[in-house]
Amino acid sequence: MTLLARIAAARKAKIARLKPQFGREDGEPRNLKSLEDGRPREANTKVAQRNKAVSPLLRLPAELRNHIYGYVLGGKSICLTSSDGVCIGEIAPCLTPPESGYNGNEEEHGALQLLYVCRQVHAEARLLIFSLNVFRYSKPLPHLELWKQKQPESMLLITIVRLYSNGCTKEAMWLEGLKYFPNLKRVELAVQRMGKRPEGQEAVNEGTDAQGPWEVGIEIRARKEASNHRVQVMFYRRWI
Repeated sequence: MTLLARIAAARKAKIARLKPQFGREDGEPRNLKSLEDGRPREANTKVAQRNKAVSPLLRLPAELRNHIYGYVLGGKSICLTSSDGVCIGEIAPCLTPPESGYNGNEEEHGALQLLYVCRQVHAEARLLIFSLNVFRYSKPLPHLELWKQKQPESMLLITIVRLYSNGCTKEAMWLEGLKYFPNLKRVELAVQRMGKRPEGQEAVNEGTDAQGPWEVGIEIRARKEASNHRVQVMFYRRWI
């Protein structure tokens, strides 16, 4: 293999390792054990004990460590999906206001590298992914059903779900997925609107309550489908 070929192969391998998903490694499904039970693979007990004693990070109070974890792991938009029976979370930056009618954002590489620093950091921070971020999905079945079966503890921690509509979405199927989030507090609906923009409205507006019959109907249906029937429903509109 020539030098250029070796460099290209090394670069390809590095990009694969940084692929912004959990549930996969190097593009292939892997066991979710490290995200389910808090035990990183091939953890070394002696190294873990030494880290706990000498690491500047691990010697900080737990409250400060949680703030640091939040800065690293929060502020993301995660799409819950699956492949071949493996739960996958596709990670991207969380845009506000969201880009209405668009199901994904630019991928965020290396988003979960903190979880592989050491055993203690993994155990303390792994579930913050679910409590600190905004989640989205494209199809409730089979993806959310699999997440419910394999990661029930994680699903309990999700409080914000963001859905996207380009005007062609089948709202019944779209909203059915809300029942999979038992502790949901807010639903953000990013809607792409066509036609003449109402006078005084910006081309992209911040989240507001329902406006007009269609949005009121969606709000009622969302609260009906959600386990928490008092869930907050916010609309973000983009006029094109």
